[in-house]
Amino acid sequence: MLFQLSGVQNTMMFDGNGDMQSGQQHVMELKMENAREVHPIVRALMFREHATIDVTNNGLRVIVDDQSCLQAIAYVKSDLFSSFIVREPSVTFGIPIAILTVLC
Repeated sequence: MLFQLSGVQNTMMFDGNGDMQSGQQHVMELKMENAREVHPIVRALMFREHATIDVTNNGLRVIVDDQSCLQAIAYVKSDLFSSFIVREPSVTFGIPIAILTVLC
């Protein structure tokens, strides 16, 4: 199973079959050949509906916070991805965590 996450400026694109639209500069492109390795991590973070994703050249952080007493942070090193391209120093965005479970 291929997991691909890419962003064009401020718009997030999710593509499960590896196709990319030409002529656009992607802020980031993350590909993982076997997303089963990440699936248990994402499932553990499902105590809230939304997550914050923070991507740097070192890896990807998934942050879930219930704003009162609990915060969970999962860190996935860039080495686990088959392709890890980040064209900005840091890319941060919010996403419904259910989307990540579908992709994984």
